[in-house]
Formats: sequence, C-alpha cells, structure tokens
Amino acid sequence: MVARFLSWLAAAPAAARAEAAAALAHAFLHAELTEEDRAAATTAMTLLLDDPSLAVRRALAEGLAADPGAPPHIVLALARDAADVAAPILARAPSLGELDLVDLVALHGAAGQAAIARRALVPPTVAAALAAVGAPSACAVLVENPGAMLTAGILTRLVARHGADPVVREPLLARPDLPAALRQVLVVKLAEALTGLVAGRGWLGRDRAEAAAREACDRATLAIAARAPDESVTALVGHLRASRQLTPVLLLRAALAGQGALVDAGLAQLSGLPFERVRALVSVGSEAGLVALLRKAGLPAATHAAFAAALANRGTAYGDRLDRDLVEHALAAHCAGAGRALDPVAALLRRFAAEAAREEALDRAAIEAEDEIQLSAA
Repeated sequence: MVARFLSWLAAAPAAARAEAAAALAHAFLHAELTEEDRAAATTAMTLLLDDPSLAVRRALAEGLAADPGAPPHIVLALARDAADVAAPILARAPSLGELDLVDLVALHGAAGQAAIARRALVPPTVAAALAAVGAPSACAVLVENPGAMLTAGILTRLVARHGADPVVREPLLARPDLPAALRQVLVVKLAEALTGLVAGRGWLGRDRAEAAAREACDRATLAIAARAPDESVTALVGHLRASRQLTPVLLLRAALAGQGALVDAGLAQLSGLPFERVRALVSVGSEAGLVALLRKAGLPAATHAAFAAALANRGTAYGDRLDRDLVEHALAAHCAGAGRALDPVAALLRRFAAEAAREEALDRAAIEAEDEIQLSAA
C-alpha cells in the first residue's frame, strides 16, 4: 500500500494530495484498521510531512489536530512546520505538553504564538513564555483568552513589554482582574502616547500637553482607586510613591474627592505611621493633630490648611470626582490666612472648584435631558 501511495503521490496534483491526506488522517483515527493497516497509514502520513505543498501538510494537520490518538511524532513535526501548517496543531493538539509548547513559543513567530495563546487552556508556564517573548498580536490573544491562566507576575510582564501598544493595552484594561497598580501604569502609558501625539502635531505646546496629561492621569488614578478594594489601594499607593506620582496635588485632589482609602494610605506611607493610626487621627478631626500628621508626611506647609479642612469635613462616601462643597470649604480655609488669596495653592483650589462646578452642571443637564425624553415618551 505504501509503495502504491508513493507512486500515486509523484503524479497527483496538490488538491488531490490534500484530500488524500485528510482522508488518511480520518481513517487512521476513526476507521477499524488492523495493526498492519495502522502501521502502513502511519508510514504514509509520515511521508506526507515532506510534501512540498503547504495545503497538503495543512490538511494533515487539520485532520489530526484535536485527537489524542494522533501519532505523537507526526503531531510534533507538524507543530514545528510553517505557521500556516502548524496553527491547528498548536491551537488544539492535546498531546503537546507544557514543555513542548514553551519550546514552540520560542520557535514560532506571531502567527504560531497566537495559535498557542488561543488554546482552550493555557497553563501559567506557557503564558509566561508568551508574555516574555510573544509578539504583541499573540499577547493580545492571550489576554483575551478566558482559558489563559495569567498570574499577577505574568500581567506585570505583559504591561512592561507591551503596555504602550494599544493592541495589548486595550484588552488588558478590559480585564476586571487587572490589579489597580498595573491599571494605573497603563493609564500613564496612554497619557504619554497622547502627549507625544498632541505635541508632535502642534495642537498644544509640550508644556501644556504634559500638564494636561498629568491632570488626566491624576483623575484616572482616582477613578481606579474608587473601584478598588482597600488592599488594592494600598498596593496602588505603593506604586505611586515608587514611581514619584504620589504628589501633594494628587493627594489633595483625592482628599477633595472623599477618597479616604487612598489619602490615608498615602499619608501612612509618607509619614511612616501605621495605616490604622492615620485613619484614627483623621477620624478625630483635630486640626492640630491633622497638621502634625501632614507635617510628618512632608507635605508643603502651604497646603496644610486646605488638607486639614478637607480631611476634617469628609464624609464616608468614596468617589472619583471632586466634591464641590469640600473644595469650597478647603478654599475658604486656605484663603483665611493673610496673603494667601493669590498663591499657587489658591489658584489650584479655584481650578478644582471650577472643575467641580462644571461637572455638576453637566450632571444637571443630563438629568434634565433625560426627564425631557421621558416626558416626550409619555
């Protein structure tokens, strides 16, 4: 049979050889063959591994890909073939072990890596290999695959390698399990990309573009913290401090948005006091105690009055937007000191007040528009 098959292969067109390869794989896996016939079929399929046509080898791969009974040496050979041939094997073959897949990640380019990333189950070892050397398109497939087992370390590697690439960044941001600190890193990378675009095209000067990006990052950081549990906020604050983003401006914005967890964790890290001790000092609301805490945290003296007013009057709600009443209270407390009406802190607080007023107006307009729509529908 093998001799006749070889003779036929020499003259048959590629399309016919591809059909024969698919039929041979199906017969091997599903027909009732004698041991002699199975051995002959295995030999014939092995010979097809050297067929010059990608279509023939692809047909063989498609036929064998999902079945655990496929001959291991043929599966492995097909897995190491060109990406178009290997893709079904890489994506589905159950006989490929973790070590095989890790080796194949290094062997293949983007298309083959994407096929591996698409497997129904991607164990951490394979996911780590893809995160370490995978192309952006393959890493995007990995991030979107619910069967991929992505640890915090793997996610950190993906953010470090591809966080600036929107192909990977967008699916990472869409993951609900992405740690708050990594989400904030991606926000910064996005802001940096937008700053370069805006400044590069001359829409804004570099200084103004960078200032706008910093403010956008601060607002996004508050939005991230508002949706994170307290333990994640503590990790986020640690990241902010390590990356020199835990600035007085960010902490003041957080205090004026009622972001108690972020502010308390920030003051604890900056002052060296235990978190619970900081929370207790803030809860008491003593101006002298608050000022002592702010001084120990190293915050500028010019901001103490505004911080103390915000901390002493904050409620229990947490949000990611400025509280207009808190902002105006802090501004009044700051300006009560002689010669403070025109300083940079007052200017910042007035800008915060304008932002809060604008957001209130937008909310009011949206509510009125919705009421109008409901009245019209009635």
